[in-house]
Amino acid sequence: MERGNDINDLIFGVLAQYGSVSLPSVGALRSVRVPASFTVDGTIDPPLRIVEFSNEIGDDKSLPELIAERHSVSQATATERYDHWLASVSVRITNGMRYTIEGVGTLNLFAEGSAIFSMDHGLRTLLNPYGSDDNMAIPRRKAEQKRKGKKLKKRAAHDKKRAGNSSAAAPHRYGITVAMAILTAVVCVLLISSVYFSPEGNRLLDRIDPEAVKGFLDGIVTKITEFFSSIWNTIGLN
Repeated sequence: MERGNDINDLIFGVLAQYGSVSLPSVGALRSVRVPASFTVDGTIDPPLRIVEFSNEIGDDKSLPELIAERHSVSQATATERYDHWLASVSVRITNGMRYTIEGVGTLNLFAEGSAIFSMDHGLRTLLNPYGSDDNMAIPRRKAEQKRKGKKLKKRAAHDKKRAGNSSAAAPHRYGITVAMAILTAVVCVLLISSVYFSPEGNRLLDRIDPEAVKGFLDGIVTKITEFFSSIWNTIGLN
């Protein structure tokens, strides 16, 4: 009687050589190539070799035929050995059957016709010596691009945080500036008034050319006006 491990090894060898094999009454296992593809970040995922399961049996060579060729037995004997092997690797699960092929993978076949095949890690590694999709050896260029992308995202988040803090603090700073300007203007007005209305101030003003006084006061008013205008433009009130 054909040992189960021998049949498992037979399936493994066919798939490792990028072939396919059909399992009568179950379906077909095929070694297929997944082409390279672009990712969302502009890098390229390299091509892969995976094993897929299909419910449809096409031109794939059947496992009983492979058993007959390998061990030089009749087709009837090979079919009997296949049936015995299939019973040994299958177990009933909720709403279906599970087939566990050592060294190849596990197939969950559900009653409604859907199937899930999980490839064995050893076979996956053999088909993809430079890395597989669950343990991909990322190319250096791609790794560097990912590191640069992370740095840029981190810097952008930091700049955004700083901008947010600056925006939150801006009204407070401008409020202080405006208050200081108003206080300065009031002090200037009080000083000018005290000089103008005091006796000493009157005697002093009698000695000063009125046009010079007027020009001095106009200059102060102009400077104050320009100062407030610059503040208004800065905080966006104009």
